[in-house]
Amino acid sequence: MKRITLIIFAVYMVEAIIHYNIGAKSATLRGTCNNNEVVPANAQIPPTKDLIRMAIFVFIFAAISARLIKNK
Repeated sequence: MKRITLIIFAVYMVEAIIHYNIGAKSATLRGTCNNNEVVPANAQIPPTKDLIRMAIFVFIFAAISARLIKNK
């Protein structure tokens, strides 16, 4: 695995978690979320299943980005 892929993966993963927390806070402000439970507005790491799913998508796009950068 190339170093650039890992760097892009790390940056994209941080961005994904930030977006997750923005969505969780938005849901809290509306007063709804999964199963009508209110999610705390504090920053949090997604549940393991969601985190793994996010990591897979982020890695795919990190690899694509690394490839596009390499081809330039």
